[in-house]
Amino acid sequence: MATDYKLFKVSALPPAASLVPNALYFVSGIAPTDMELHVSDSTGANTRRLPTTADIVSAITTSIGSLDSAIFVADIAARDALAPTKVVTSLVQDATADPLVNSGAATYMFNPAVPEWVKISEAESLDVSVNYADLVGAPTASTSDLDDAVAKKHVHANSSVINKWSENGDGLAVYDGDRVLGVSYLSETPEW
Repeated sequence: MATDYKLFKVSALPPAASLVPNALYFVSGIAPTDMELHVSDSTGANTRRLPTTADIVSAITTSIGSLDSAIFVADIAARDALAPTKVVTSLVQDATADPLVNSGAATYMFNPAVPEWVKISEAESLDVSVNYADLVGAPTASTSDLDDAVAKKHVHANSSVINKWSENGDGLAVYDGDRVLGVSYLSETPEW
């Protein structure tokens, strides 16, 4: 069965002894454009105030104020001078004092549990080490086979001429699409 609620528009919330059970009180007078909303329980003994715009703004402001901060610093020395006590992100514009950064900027997070700065990215690249076996879609040949094939590759100065040689459907020599005449073909292995 649905509960029926009574609506009241008042300038002040009535005392607890005179609250109506299952009622919604619109309380004006807080600000010209705001009003409080109170809902009484089924006995009328208690009410709960619904959040106002000011309550919501205050909660958001408090929440944002407690977030970890991001700090921009010129170099590693400036980052180290920060001495944070909570998780903090820092963009170091010149991170070359870090032996893992060859040039440019890097981003670090401070871990207060350790406490230490941990690099999470850098402008030039990431420090990633990948094993050949872990590559997705990598050739099935081993790295030594690939190295061997690369060492054996070569280039012909006359490759355009060589590439014109082929054979026709009968297995006969063809040059640039024309059958080569004067070439003998043996159907059997000769006995010498």
